[in-house]
Amino acid sequence: MHNSLKALSYAPAGISSRRLVALAVAVFFSGVALLIGGLLLIELTTRSLAAVSLGYVAFLLVALFMSAGLVFVALQIKSFSVRDGLMTLSVPLRLNSGRRVKSILLSDITKAEAATIEGYPGVTFALRDGTTFHVPYDDLAPEGREFLYRMVSALARQ
Repeated sequence: MHNSLKALSYAPAGISSRRLVALAVAVFFSGVALLIGGLLLIELTTRSLAAVSLGYVAFLLVALFMSAGLVFVALQIKSFSVRDGLMTLSVPLRLNSGRRVKSILLSDITKAEAATIEGYPGVTFALRDGTTFHVPYDDLAPEGREFLYRMVSALARQ
């Protein structure tokens, strides 16, 4: 691997924006589930069990499953980082072979260029197996954009 790639290192100090948004949504749905659960508890204590609306129970179950799923997704999201020639992605990437990976060797990257995909400016990478993926600037901490510029330059020199 080229020395300029080995020297690349990036690890954000704070929480990634994607993870923060996912956690906020999970907290919102957990709050909704708690609110509906509280209303259901009030209904249970003031009326007989037969009088409790099936809609309350169904809505509570849906809210609980949604919040559990969102918490699971939020915990899967990691911060984008690069260390020791290994790029760790914020979400898993499906390769052309069908395999899912969370990390990529910098030596497997054949091309990197600044691009805007679906309105999101960032860097698009191509791997040896033909897989391409995009890392939007918005997914990184503020210093991440400068790091991606350095990374594109280092990959262009190799």
